[in-house]
Order: sequence, then C-alpha cells, then structure tokens
Amino acid sequence: MSRKPIFPTILCLLLFATAVRAADRDDKRLIPELEKAVASGETFAMVTLGEDFLSGYGVKQDFAKAKALFQTATEAGDPAGEQDIGFLYEYGMGVPADLDKAHAIYVKTAEEGNTDAMNCLGHMYRNGHGVTKDYAEALRWYQQAADHGSFSGIKNMAFMYKAGRGVTADPARVFALYKQAAEKGDKPSFAEIALMYETGTGVTVDLVQAKLWTDKLITAEKAHGLSLLGAAWMYGATVPASYIKAVPLLIQAANAGDAEGQYRLAIVYDEAMGVRQDRAEAYKWATLSAAQHFYAADDLLDDLKKSASMGEKSKGQGLARSFKIAPLP
Repeated sequence: MSRKPIFPTILCLLLFATAVRAADRDDKRLIPELEKAVASGETFAMVTLGEDFLSGYGVKQDFAKAKALFQTATEAGDPAGEQDIGFLYEYGMGVPADLDKAHAIYVKTAEEGNTDAMNCLGHMYRNGHGVTKDYAEALRWYQQAADHGSFSGIKNMAFMYKAGRGVTADPARVFALYKQAAEKGDKPSFAEIALMYETGTGVTVDLVQAKLWTDKLITAEKAHGLSLLGAAWMYGATVPASYIKAVPLLIQAANAGDAEGQYRLAIVYDEAMGVRQDRAEAYKWATLSAAQHFYAADDLLDDLKKSASMGEKSKGQGLARSFKIAPLP
C-alpha cells in the first residue's frame, strides 16, 4: 500500500507573509520517496514534487517539469494539480502570465473544495491582482477556506481583522482566530497567542498564559524535530535506513503530540516497519494525527477503515480517546 509523502503544499500562499504554511524538512532527503510514488501513479506525489520543482526545494528549479507534473495530476483528477497550474498562470512561471485564466482555474478548483485555491482567490481580491480590489470578497474566500479547515484561511482572516481590511479592526477577534488555529495544531499560532497574552492585545495581559504558550511552542518544535529525524532514518535517503533508530524517535514525537510523528508511527504499525503489525495502534495514531488536521492523515485513516477489522478499529478508537500527551524530557 503506497503512502502519501509528508511535505507542505507550496503555493501562492508562500508569497504572502500572512499565509505561509510553515514546515521544516531536509529538502533533499525524501525526494526519492516522492519519485517512487510518482512512478506508482500517486497524484499527491506528482503535485508535491511539482511544487518542489516550482520552488527549487531539494531539486533544481524547473518550471517545465513542474507544469508537466501538475498537468499529469490534473488529468488524473486531482484538483490540486489544476490549482497549481493556475498559480503558474498567475505569476507567469514557465507560461505567459494570464490573470484571467488563473482566476478561472482558482474559482473552478475552489468550488471543488480546494482550500489553497480559496486562499489564492482571497489574495487576488485583497491585493487587486487581476481583479478589482475587494476586501469583502477576499474575506469571503478566506472564510470559506477556514470553514474547510485551512490554517491559512483562519490566519488570513486574522490578518484582515488585525489590519481592518473590509472590517472594523478587532484585536479580540484576531486573538480568537489564532486560538482557533492553535487548537487545531498550527504551531506558528502558538507564538502569536503568547505575544498577545504578553502584550494584552485582544486579551487581558496574562504572563502565565504567555509562558504556557511559549513552552508549548518549544515542546512542539522539539517533537517535530524528532519526527523529522525519525523519517530520515525510516527512508534512508542519505544514510542506510534503520527502523531500529527510526521507531523510538517517532514514538517520542508521537507521544509528545506531534501530528506528523503520529502519522508516521501509524504507517510503522500498519506496515510492520521494524515492529509487529498492529492495526489497532495504527488506527490510534492515524486518528490522533487526523484530529490535528495533518493533511496526509485523512487518507491514511480511510485506508485503515478498509483494512482494519471492526475489533481493531474499536480498540484503536479507544486508545485514541484515552491518549494523553507525554512531555519530552
């Protein structure tokens, strides 16, 4: 069973500071995993590798290769590939710039549920890029993205309320939006909340809460680092693969609440990678990762719903409900 690689989507969101979806990784380390997934027909891998060629993440920047991968994914029915083609036309990357075409593609893919397209439309209307500047329309698209679970959509709304673009500036609303994103697992929002508690912006000054959210951020970043190191050992692109080294790192990261580590550990138990196969454990970790909106976890959970027995699924759900974060030493 093939698994989706775990890389961030690199889209027009990266061109706007309020829309960056942060993620740390060694850009070269897992490229071979992507290439294998592309060869097996994984459209997610096509889109992700295309975005790497688009940005030069881990590979030499090549717009033609990016467009070819996006086109193949589009023809296979993946709206994310088509959305990325819209991005190429918006900024004239490997194709003549055509803002009308970009806008049309974004509208089509947004209507198909693609949250990146919704955010890109929000940016077009917010900045008057190819369309008449319209803050109300920008906010509408950001709201749609947020309603579909997009961290970027939530934080773009926060920007609008902070700057008073199309709405009355409302620090309390900004705080509530960052809190919403943080509670869904968006780590950069931890820092925003800490600063707002410390300065009393949109909330009463509370230095205890400021320290709490700062500590959460530090713990989350440490756990995520363990997850990335575990993934590197797991796939062995630059060193010999070692499940003996990978699994303990992923267990620490997962138990500390890192969504990516939980996703990776679910794969470990599902595919018996250095451990005995345990689909109840796999279901537990996939459920926890999906609850934090880790973008690859939903598909993994769907796979497990098909492959796990009723007993395994029931046990996994129980384990997920009783899970408590174990602080890192």
